[in-house]
Amino acid sequence: MKKGFRRALGLVCSGALLLSVLPTPAMAAAGTGLTVSGQDALVVNSTSFLKIDLGDAGFDGEKTVTLSGYVEPIPEAYVEDGLVFRLDGLEGVDAEAGTWTSQASGGEVIQINRENKLEGEGANTFGENYLQLDRSKIYLPQSLNEVINSDSFTVEYFVDADGYNGYNGPFAPLMTVEESGDSFSIFTRTGGKVMELKNGGNPRLQTSFETALGCPSAITFENTAEVRESSWYSNGVKVSTLGAKENAFASAQQLILGGRLGGSSYETQAKYYSIRIYDRVLSEDELKANAALDRSRFLGETDPELPDLTVNDGTLEADGSTDVTLTFADGVAMLPVVSGALGSQALTLSVDGQECRLELVTITAMEEALKHLPQEGVTVTVAASGSDQDICTAAAQQLTAALEGTAFMEQGGALRVTGSEATGFQAILTKGSDSKSVAVQVTVQREESTDADLLAPYFRTVMQGAFSFESAEAVTAQAIAEQTAALLADEGVTPSVAWDDVANCWQLTLTKDGKSGTMPLYINSEVELTFDDPALMNYTTTRMAGDDTAYIAGGALHVTGVNANTYENVILPVWNFGRDFCIEAEVRMTSAVNDSRWMAVSYGVRPNVEVDGEYTFRQMAVRQNATAANGVEFAQMTDGAAHGWNVTHTGSYTETLDPAKSYKLTVLYKDGTIYEYINETLIILARNVPADQVNGKIAFSFDRLTAQMESLRVTSELPDLPTEKPEKPMADNGYNTEIYEPETGLVMSPTLISTEDIPASEAAAQERRPATLVRNVTLDETGLHVQDGADSITIAEYMTRLDKKILAGFRIEDVETAQAFGQYVAENGIVDVNVFSADSEVIKAACGGHAGVRGVLDFSENMPEETIDVVFDTNRSNARIAMISAQDATPETVAYIQARAVNVWVEAQPEELNAAILAGADGLVVDDTQAALNAVEQFDPDTPVLTRQTVITAHRGLHLTAPENSERAAMEAVKAGADAIECDVHMTSDGYIVVNHDETTGRLMNQNVEVAKTTLAELQALTFNDNAQEGDRIPTLEELFLAADEADPDDDIIHVIEIKSGDPNLIKPMAEVVRKCNMEDRVIFISFSDAQTALIRQEMPEVSVGELNTHSSTSQDNATNLKNLSDTLDGLNAFYNCSYGTQDATLVREARHRGIFVHPWTVDSQTVYEQEFFDGYHGITSNRVDYSTGYLSGVTASAETLTTTAGAENAIPVTATAITRGGAQTIEAPAFLQLSGSAVVRQNENHALWSEQAGTAQVVLGTTYTLPANGDTYTVYSMPLTLTFEANVIVGPSRPQEPDESDVEEPETPLDPAPGFADVADDFWGKTAIDYVVAEGLMNGTSETTFAPEMTTTRAMLMTILARMDGTDTTGGETWYQKGMDWAVSQGVSDGTNPEGTITREQLAVMLYRYAGSPTVSGDALTFADADQVSDWAVDGVRWAVANGILSGKGNDILDAQGNATRAEVAQMLFRFSSMG
Repeated sequence: MKKGFRRALGLVCSGALLLSVLPTPAMAAAGTGLTVSGQDALVVNSTSFLKIDLGDAGFDGEKTVTLSGYVEPIPEAYVEDGLVFRLDGLEGVDAEAGTWTSQASGGEVIQINRENKLEGEGANTFGENYLQLDRSKIYLPQSLNEVINSDSFTVEYFVDADGYNGYNGPFAPLMTVEESGDSFSIFTRTGGKVMELKNGGNPRLQTSFETALGCPSAITFENTAEVRESSWYSNGVKVSTLGAKENAFASAQQLILGGRLGGSSYETQAKYYSIRIYDRVLSEDELKANAALDRSRFLGETDPELPDLTVNDGTLEADGSTDVTLTFADGVAMLPVVSGALGSQALTLSVDGQECRLELVTITAMEEALKHLPQEGVTVTVAASGSDQDICTAAAQQLTAALEGTAFMEQGGALRVTGSEATGFQAILTKGSDSKSVAVQVTVQREESTDADLLAPYFRTVMQGAFSFESAEAVTAQAIAEQTAALLADEGVTPSVAWDDVANCWQLTLTKDGKSGTMPLYINSEVELTFDDPALMNYTTTRMAGDDTAYIAGGALHVTGVNANTYENVILPVWNFGRDFCIEAEVRMTSAVNDSRWMAVSYGVRPNVEVDGEYTFRQMAVRQNATAANGVEFAQMTDGAAHGWNVTHTGSYTETLDPAKSYKLTVLYKDGTIYEYINETLIILARNVPADQVNGKIAFSFDRLTAQMESLRVTSELPDLPTEKPEKPMADNGYNTEIYEPETGLVMSPTLISTEDIPASEAAAQERRPATLVRNVTLDETGLHVQDGADSITIAEYMTRLDKKILAGFRIEDVETAQAFGQYVAENGIVDVNVFSADSEVIKAACGGHAGVRGVLDFSENMPEETIDVVFDTNRSNARIAMISAQDATPETVAYIQARAVNVWVEAQPEELNAAILAGADGLVVDDTQAALNAVEQFDPDTPVLTRQTVITAHRGLHLTAPENSERAAMEAVKAGADAIECDVHMTSDGYIVVNHDETTGRLMNQNVEVAKTTLAELQALTFNDNAQEGDRIPTLEELFLAADEADPDDDIIHVIEIKSGDPNLIKPMAEVVRKCNMEDRVIFISFSDAQTALIRQEMPEVSVGELNTHSSTSQDNATNLKNLSDTLDGLNAFYNCSYGTQDATLVREARHRGIFVHPWTVDSQTVYEQEFFDGYHGITSNRVDYSTGYLSGVTASAETLTTTAGAENAIPVTATAITRGGAQTIEAPAFLQLSGSAVVRQNENHALWSEQAGTAQVVLGTTYTLPANGDTYTVYSMPLTLTFEANVIVGPSRPQEPDESDVEEPETPLDPAPGFADVADDFWGKTAIDYVVAEGLMNGTSETTFAPEMTTTRAMLMTILARMDGTDTTGGETWYQKGMDWAVSQGVSDGTNPEGTITREQLAVMLYRYAGSPTVSGDALTFADADQVSDWAVDGVRWAVANGILSGKGNDILDAQGNATRAEVAQMLFRFSSMG
């Protein structure tokens, strides 16, 4: 056998099967006593026995039994009857002409390579005996459409397993149709595992890769009055089969080999040896014969195929004769046989010259079960009120008993009965994916009527009904009785309700005509269901399709479904309202259509308010492959006409669900948070889940599988389970840096990038540290160097010093160094670093598309005149981050750049930090890390503050009342306050760029056409089916631009253009439309196709692009997620425009440090929408952008600077305006927050601001907003407002003479006490000094009753105090401190810098020292433990102040020279200084 091929010999069932013996007639040898029985009793892959009777009861002993005549010759030709098309890798091949001729009678010639291929398609070629398809489709003759669309056909194909790209992921069709409807397709469902047949509206037939590839395979379809089924064959052996739906056929318009090129997942690479199509269903013998000939011709198998039989634990001999020694007793022996292939096999058995011709018949376990069903039917007895469900349950119990001991039951088969007395009953047998339905005669006998029978229909109505209570307190006996009466709508029935303290549930009693009955009613009750009573099904409500069913048997609720129906559920009569609860369910999934199918515990189940037969609910869904990234989901089936799935959280379990195991699913609802567990392992945690979304019934839901619920417990007693998910260990992949997150109320606070000259190892050792530390990189003859403090080290050493505590940043300013750097990181695997430069060519050379090496383009010293050039230049540089100066970082500029998907990092000095933060910067580039951290952490962590608004993008416009992607939808989005409009583009046959989501128009329009094959005029002649008004049509991209601008007076709406088409020829015409409309500054491109993204980057490199494919999962650690993101995004220079639910706020925070914007789609749940907005995501794409129309997005103050005189009587009014996406309004009572300054600002009852003392202060005005669905409250502040409070002239003592070094003595005359400061106790260490400075008028209290001794003061305040002490008039000037500062500069007391900065202890000492005339300092050097922290310029002044007792230590031998001086310390030093005179 050639390498790369697999043989599939009867792989129908698997596992060890038990003995199955059926009574069968004996076959006797002519003229002898030899008989063999059990020949039609073989069950595939199960041990069966042939009974060999010699006809001589007196013989005991061994004999040799010979089996022979079982070899069939290889046929010379393929079956001709019904053959309409045959492609063969050894015949009809013309490699030079590129043609392949059918060897059937029609002789059609096909071209293996089309003209005008799309970019990215490969060239199909012929090999030695095969066709190699390379991502390029091949059209098959139109005549085959009729065959594929008929009620009976066979498709045989032989495709090599090696080289087939379906192993890499889904789709990769082997044969499909050109049209997007996919009415016929043979394709990959699960990469490397499952192949699937899609054929019209019939159930999807599936088989494994092993049986569908590497061997001759076939698909048969018959849908006639006699037979309705499709089957898959491997080597002529049936491996799977499914029933077909009546009148369900394909509607192929153009059959093709390969995919239709709708994206990379539809492209096919495969090696084809042969293809045959018949207009009838071939028999199994015909399929086996054709398969044998294929294997002979293409694999070189010349030996005849042996039957797949094992006899007496041995295989048959290849020479055609096999001897087996058996022991006979009374002339009888049992020959164990295992048949691995279905069908019949003729061979001869001989003993001592006696021969017996055998016809061994192998059947499936399913066929065996069908033989055992009672042909006469069954008789069941039910109650007088017994329902059809009761009848089905009783009949199923009898039929199941009849199958006891069969291989079908031993192998996990299941039987259920469906139907009704009116329509008849069917027995449905299910084993794995195999299902059979047969009519069964059920004779019904009913018992005499009882009171319970009379009331049973009323109890069913109640239990299947919908109760509604606004809170747990509203659940009372009277309220339940009233709602019960309303449900029954029968005045003759009287309900009464009482609580049962023993059962912990309500008891409902119904009375009618003097007869009464009672049942438990589980509303806010303690519930334990074990499903022992099948009658419970009478009180459930089911939503199912076709013959999918649910039933109770054997202590379990069983569900089985194969129909695609969005969801199916069994709704149980159990309700929760307004309470915290716990649901525990023991469940088992025994089989599934594929491993992505799921079962779920659903809760909050209520009827859809707009669509009959539909429900809204939340659920915990678990897929068969629970280890997948979305193996466990927290999902919502939404309400209303546009109901659908909204999956908000995903996770994964540690194992794939084992059909032999039961799993405990737990849903805990506590204080608005949902916790989901499997076997008590926390998988999902979802916060802010509104109570009204979990109020309602509980259900067992599922999708195309067989499963069972074995028990259900619902309780308000919450178990002690973990409520925090353990942190996933970070993968050691280079992206596992442990970044410090500031403790702040700022939502998604800016990342901190430090250029401070501090050794890397020292910075990394600090608890409060920057996210990134930037160092210069130089190049000399010895290589690249990083300057780290006084050390010149290698890049590797620098990374080592950072110790995975801080990200590495590199400043490079020349191309040669950048090129060397790019080579170095590529060779050494350096990742997760940022490169800073003002030169775009440096960024390109250094980053070079390497994953994990990101560029930061520096505009801090060269800001373009036009802000759009920041975006354009950043994108052209292959960077995603723009660095600008604090002076340029206005809120408008920052938001403008961010809306175009470019990060904004702001270079800021300490005094500029507040403004940069409130402008919405994504990052702060600073040279004082601690000052930056202080600025960030000054915001109370318990008060969320939004500084950067989420970019809201309208998905296909706002189409609640307008057709999606229409001009009106765009205008509605603008009116709703969206920042951007997402649209999808295709190109028409006449070259116009039009806006439509699908490749075809059938979903939305009155006619289904393919956009790419239709002219613009033809498309715009179509009309929308829903929400249409006169004039609505499919717009061109240009028309969409114009419509949006008509509704947008500011002309600033962004257009996010999804390149939906895979046609590379669309790129240039689309770019031309953008340029023609002058929209380069207002477009962003996104795509699922990385090839299309790369092309638009080449065509318009200045425009931002987004990656739509998913590269993250909440079930993965963030180091893995970041690596996956970087591997794709960095090469494309794209932001992450991902599916929602694949990320969480922790990943968004980690991505922020790397300049990666996260912008999920399509977020339609209002709670999720608000959560992601509240978590500070860069952007949200939604169909419901109207949610945020009223959200608070900004606050503006009426002025930037204000000046008044200190004192409450001089309070100055300040007004502020709240900005929302829908407009603006004055804030009646703006809150304020003081950020810095020497003055202590207060607000009076009229909301005016004042300060008791003179000085300056920086404050912000703000207001709060509460999100309506989640109830989360956030604050938005204005930009900083500078307030100046001037003081009256205070005349102090004259300048003292130069002091001597004598000890400081207390004043002889006691000072007048300070006027009643509540915060200055009599025993406070600074009380005397404070009394002095207040009495002398040197300092004031911060109010009439407070001094604020622990508050800091400014350099300007001390300069003013000293000037007044010197007799200088400090009134007037541009600022309150101007005159004092001018005096200090003229006298050499200060250089006048940073007057509003907080004064430190050493600065205060030096100013006093200079004011004293800078006397000569004598005595010993400073001996404090931290003496080395005194700045060089301050040493003399500090030594003088210490020597003269003006400055003392703070305990523990600490001087704290660089610590800020408090007001009490200033008072003390002034007092001691004045005492020197």
